[in-house]
Amino acid sequence: MKKETQIRIILNLFAALFLVALTGEYGSTRISIIETLEKQNYDWRILRHTPEKTDDIVIVDIDRDTLRNFGSWPFTRDLFADFNRQLFNKYRVRVAAYALPFSEPDDTSLRLLTKIEEYLIENQDDTEINNFRFKYAMRQSFRELSDTYNYDSNMVQSMQDKPIILGHIFDETGRVQGALPYFSEFVDQEKAIIPSDAIIEFTREWPLLRGYSGNLPEYLTATNNQAGHINLTVDEDGVVRRAPYFINHARGYYPSLPLVVFQHLFRKNYTIDLDSSSINGIRFGARQVPINKNGHMYINYLGVGGRNVDFASSPNAVFPYISFVDVVQGKVPLEMLDDKIVFIGSSSEQLRDLYSTPTNPSLPGVEILATQLKNLMDENLLKRNDNTFFLETLVLLFLVVLLSVLFSCTSPLLSVIFLLVALVGYIQFVIYQWNVNYEIWTMLPTVITLTGLFLINTIIGFIFEWRSNLHLQNTFGQYVPPEFAKKIGGSSSKINLEGEGRELSVLFSDVRDFTSISETLSPRELTLLMNRMLTSLTEVIHQHGGTVDKYIGDAVMAFWNAPLDDPKHAKNSVLAALDMQTAMQELSDSLEKKGFKKMELGVGICTGDANVGNMGSNLRMTYTAIGDTVNLASRTESLTKFYSCSILVTETTRDQCAEDIAFRPVDLVQVKGRKKPVLLYQPIGLSHLLQAEQIKNLEHFEQMRQLYLAGDFNAANEKLQSYIQLAPDDRLANVYQLRIKDLLENPPQEWDGIVIHTSK
Repeated sequence: MKKETQIRIILNLFAALFLVALTGEYGSTRISIIETLEKQNYDWRILRHTPEKTDDIVIVDIDRDTLRNFGSWPFTRDLFADFNRQLFNKYRVRVAAYALPFSEPDDTSLRLLTKIEEYLIENQDDTEINNFRFKYAMRQSFRELSDTYNYDSNMVQSMQDKPIILGHIFDETGRVQGALPYFSEFVDQEKAIIPSDAIIEFTREWPLLRGYSGNLPEYLTATNNQAGHINLTVDEDGVVRRAPYFINHARGYYPSLPLVVFQHLFRKNYTIDLDSSSINGIRFGARQVPINKNGHMYINYLGVGGRNVDFASSPNAVFPYISFVDVVQGKVPLEMLDDKIVFIGSSSEQLRDLYSTPTNPSLPGVEILATQLKNLMDENLLKRNDNTFFLETLVLLFLVVLLSVLFSCTSPLLSVIFLLVALVGYIQFVIYQWNVNYEIWTMLPTVITLTGLFLINTIIGFIFEWRSNLHLQNTFGQYVPPEFAKKIGGSSSKINLEGEGRELSVLFSDVRDFTSISETLSPRELTLLMNRMLTSLTEVIHQHGGTVDKYIGDAVMAFWNAPLDDPKHAKNSVLAALDMQTAMQELSDSLEKKGFKKMELGVGICTGDANVGNMGSNLRMTYTAIGDTVNLASRTESLTKFYSCSILVTETTRDQCAEDIAFRPVDLVQVKGRKKPVLLYQPIGLSHLLQAEQIKNLEHFEQMRQLYLAGDFNAANEKLQSYIQLAPDDRLANVYQLRIKDLLENPPQEWDGIVIHTSK
């Protein structure tokens, strides 16, 4: 594995741990925006629930019609007494649960009788008023009437020995009204009483409230102390998603109204499931009700619900609603209430018992309590305990470690694919856990963590890519033009540094007799001269898109068509050679004025296949080219002095740019180390810039060459002499003059026109 990949994996792992810590849950809390998103996702899962209707539980609603018929709230207790008698005597309901407390006595009848008594006494004549017997008899009668028309007493009688469960509510004010039922001590599965200190330790995160609105003591006595709290938990966004099973008050633990109703229906006392650190659930025999460490149940809403939907026709209805006034007046069909579980509450805004839920922005609290009971009965309780949190954390850590490695080792496209597979797989798993096992696995924190890891990996990859590009630019900036280095950096994925075979145009240049020149210079002068000369030549090579391979003393090796593609590499190399001669001439002229010797540059170019890439040892690498083409280019350059030509190119180079540049053939040679002969050419200049005289001279020289190759040395010599008159300064003509003279004096037995060079 490459070092860069290892570093990226380590950085990704650190980023993953940071994201896990950032999105993690600590004490049932996390960063607010993530918590908000997760709650919205929770609501989305609730809304995906297929609506369910149930007529086992009926809600008797103190609605607007009831308030119009019976006046303003609160109603007198004799009205509730009549209601109770109707429920149990006529409709024979299974159990009735009040989602409202009766915390204050109803003295309406007593106050009315007292006023009547006072009125009668005040309006009697003096004889009657002073009649002691009359006053005593009247007061005795009113006392009997008070006992007869005591509404609370009437209410108690209507509840006596009836399966009625009262509701009370806790608050944080510390104000106390009414009374609370006796709470039983917690017992474990062996029916052993759990010590209070242990309970305090296990329930330290359960709701602790100081005040309450309870019920009249005589009401609790009449109902055998069957009562439960009706508290709901409103999240920070104002939505009810949970409700506490128990409220901690004055070192006592008071169960919820749905839990007490469920216990009554199940006809078994509950026990507590304990482990070493928390209460895991409530057991009713073999049946377990899960409870989280905060002592809450998650409410699995069954549909939109509410009072404003018709139970028979609307798919949004969950529970049937019946008006309180219709029950009192006996207008409800028997089958609607017979053997039903009844919750009594209100959907009226006047009683202020409406809550926002994931399914309904204004759902009566009594329906939320009924939903809790339905969840308990159907065993579709949503749960999230410490075990779920532990498994969720393990899955998240596994995914971030796996993706940290995959993101670092694969391409961006594959990284996107891996991310999508992980996200879709996890989301489907979370939905499966919800639908099948009713387990609440968080979704958004993991999605945010994995997506964040991908984005951070992308940034890390960008930084590494930028550093790699910068390294490439710095590396090749010494060999290629700056604009080429930028292109290389911008397309590093297309650059192969490991070595590849491709066609190159390779150039070698060398200053003739530089050794004798350098002997006359001091070290400082030599250094300045070398730097100035090589800088000038390198600039020309860069201007024509070449890559400087190396400096060998005063010699320069360069090539074209690597590392970036150059379809006109042959032409660009020849143009660079022509401009290098011009640059060298200018440099030499300026140095001659300072007393330096005249300098001449020989350039050889060959085009052909070569291997190019990073080569060297473990201690030092360089980007270079090797192969027969490179060797032939070097040999070609060494022949420039022999032929007195400043530039020589091979036939392969000439063939690729003959349309743009004019050449003349120089010689057919066999260089040292090669058996196959090579035809060398000398570039003259751009074809469209040649003058008529130059074109005529080139034709004349070519005619001489044809006679020479045909072995007609006399004719070739005559043609050469006439050419020398046209171009007396052509040093190549002098080379041919000496050669033809030798051939005339020593005619060869066999002639193929090939000249063999045995030295480099």
